[in-house]
Amino acid sequence: MIDAHIADPQSTDIDGTILITVNPSTGNQVITYGSTTHVVPIKARGTAPGGTGGVVVPVLSGALVIQSLLPNPVGDEADDEELTLRNTGTATIMLDGWTLRDADNHEMPLTGQIAGGASRAFLRDGAAITLNNAGDTITLFSPGSQPQDSYTYSGSHEGLRINTGH
Repeated sequence: MIDAHIADPQSTDIDGTILITVNPSTGNQVITYGSTTHVVPIKARGTAPGGTGGVVVPVLSGALVIQSLLPNPVGDEADDEELTLRNTGTATIMLDGWTLRDADNHEMPLTGQIAGGASRAFLRDGAAITLNNAGDTITLFSPGSQPQDSYTYSGSHEGLRINTGH
């Protein structure tokens, strides 16, 4: 490494090194400082077309994303509201510890798995989370409560599936 790019090349301090390792195949970057390590998803820009009033949000690269929402199904909303997740990576993702959360902090725990490149629909089936017909923000959290994806919509019509573009 060229010394001109180092903040203090003469220093022998051991407490100021930050190591960032990027791994595109897992979609993560690992940040290490002293004995502390954080795993952070790599983000890419994405768009969120469809529905009524979709908002552009960052979409994670090689991760689990919210593919679509059905906030106002024909039938019982407490059971038939639906969220579809898509695994944009190649490895199977185990869903134990993953949750979906609405703007009012109501959660829906997830279980099972999603194979690489596959999608899976989840019915609300009485879970505390709600997909408000007048609009809401739904956030997907990985184990450890790390936000992975989010989508905001401003309303829905009965039977309208909102595709997020993620």
